[in-house]
Amino acid sequence: MISYVLAIMIAATLPFILFYPFLGILAWFWIGYMNPHRLIWGFGTEISWAMIIGVTALIAFALSREPKRLPVHTLTVLLGIFAIWMSVTTYFAAAPAPAFQEWDQVMKILLMVFVAMALMTTRERIHAVVWVVVIAVGFFGVKGGIWMLLTGGQDLVRGPPDSFIGSRNTLAMALITVLPLIRYLQLHTESRPLRIALMGAFALNVFAVVGTHSRGALVALVIVGISFVLISRHRFQMAAIGLVLGVAVIAVVPQHWVERMYTIETYEEDGSASSRLAVWEGNFNLTLDRPIFGAGFRHYYNSDLYFQYTDDTATRSSHSIYFQVMSEHGFVGLALFMSILLIAFLRCGSIMRMARGDPEKAWAGDLAQMIRLCLIGYASAGLFINIAYFDLFYNLLALIVATECIVRRGQLTEREARMRSRNPQLGRRQSEGQPPDPAPEPAPAAARFTASPTARGRRR
Repeated sequence: MISYVLAIMIAATLPFILFYPFLGILAWFWIGYMNPHRLIWGFGTEISWAMIIGVTALIAFALSREPKRLPVHTLTVLLGIFAIWMSVTTYFAAAPAPAFQEWDQVMKILLMVFVAMALMTTRERIHAVVWVVVIAVGFFGVKGGIWMLLTGGQDLVRGPPDSFIGSRNTLAMALITVLPLIRYLQLHTESRPLRIALMGAFALNVFAVVGTHSRGALVALVIVGISFVLISRHRFQMAAIGLVLGVAVIAVVPQHWVERMYTIETYEEDGSASSRLAVWEGNFNLTLDRPIFGAGFRHYYNSDLYFQYTDDTATRSSHSIYFQVMSEHGFVGLALFMSILLIAFLRCGSIMRMARGDPEKAWAGDLAQMIRLCLIGYASAGLFINIAYFDLFYNLLALIVATECIVRRGQLTEREARMRSRNPQLGRRQSEGQPPDPAPEPAPAAARFTASPTARGRRR
């Protein structure tokens, strides 16, 4: 019964998407992150709702009268080059069939990201995207946090099956990345009950991360927590909140969780960590032999190639976004990926500087600061997870581009206002829809050097 209700609800949005393309972007984000059809049984669980909504949104975008202008930005250029380079390396892939499947999925993600950049033209739309991301991903944090508290951390917290965040490690990375966005919404929500609810969701997401039993996620969580304290205007309060959460976690987690986390210090004796290091070494040696194009998406499906570079007993993925991109797209691809990550971090700083001291732009500065923490969480947790093409990272890039474009447009408007205040005649004529008075043409050279008879008489 629930499956039919969900299918009818999703299908009912399609006509509205045809008239409002941005609604299609929100629905695509919701389906892509939350995968609600994977949480139930029955009709519609195997339907590719994301593809249906995505195609509908693209048709609506093509037919709508909204401006279809992709922002000219450093990140859009780098993303375009990265997409082209991934297409080139797919042609030389060591495992062509699996590589093409992954390429197809990544290109769809980037296409929708570019469309989102073109449609996120107002603060309200950016705010709506943040809400959808927080609700879709944070749902599993709230659910997992409650489950972790009820079971005392005995059972692992996992995401929706057959999705990007289905495993405990990838879910933990997504939850850590979303934590700063929850904080942003709390800062810019007027309703006190809603702010309290967001505070509770933040805490439950932390418990859910701990409940995944992911050691890499714990390291990333500590890094993001320290970053929260360092950037906060109320450092002692944030440090106190972090201390309380830490004590609560220690009081809840079972003994085997503590023992597992202690293996971080003795990783040489841990089989999982040792195999991961062996895979990293194999990926690096593979890239040395294929430094330009790498081995393409999912090259580990080619077992003959895989066992040339590692003594492992079974083929494994890279377990790191950095080694994943390097081995799949060569050192060129890694340089592009790292440039995107670095430029995104720097552009957040640029937005924060432009918004400083302006109450009307405070939201943009806070969002840029929180996205910076999101990037720190993604970069640190991604060291141990091969999830380089997770759409959440690329959607963060879209938020950065859209926010900076809105702030810069505001600066241009302020400059025009200052020009009008200095020249009232210009402001009056522009407000009436008239062009400004043309500048007087310079006198001809002969006229400038020809004096009147009166002037010649005075010179005599």
